[in-house]
Amino acid sequence: MKKHTIILIGIVGCLISCQPQSGPTRRVTTIDTVFTTAYSEFYGAHYQLLHRNVLSLDLYSQGLTFDSLGKINGQGTNLYLSDIFIPLEDSTLRSCTYTVDTTGQNFTTLPGMNIDGGVTGAYLLLVNTDNTDPVSKIYYFTSGTFTIQHEGDTTDIDFHLVTEDKQTFDATYRGVIQTK
Repeated sequence: MKKHTIILIGIVGCLISCQPQSGPTRRVTTIDTVFTTAYSEFYGAHYQLLHRNVLSLDLYSQGLTFDSLGKINGQGTNLYLSDIFIPLEDSTLRSCTYTVDTTGQNFTTLPGMNIDGGVTGAYLLLVNTDNTDPVSKIYYFTSGTFTIQHEGDTTDIDFHLVTEDKQTFDATYRGVIQTK
């Protein structure tokens, strides 16, 4: 009997260790997933060795506003994509799907990262300017996609992003992207 118990424990141990390591992803649920304001800023061929134009995309949920000095106020969610790579002949976002990766190829954006205390790439901030520390949480997106569709002046964006700890973030934007 003791021999059978040891064999059974061994089999169960093997089965457990053979399970996929990544496991299912967890959904981020404490943040806004609908953005109501969007800004884009064009930087041109910002990186000398990359023959591409670069722009950023800055999105805000309802509840976040700006005062006359440009300071953010309120409580909500801010999604920022600092380096979106596009063809040299473009100065705005095309209707297509963009990927979060490190290649610097057209139609990609850099993953979120902290470089010497500075946040860059694709990341999300939970903001509450009523608190002493107005940024209560930062999510860095290491993979994912976002799809842009233009209909006249109106732009629809669907985001499917994944954080470094495998949480998924699905969000949308519909409106006019303002330029900075």
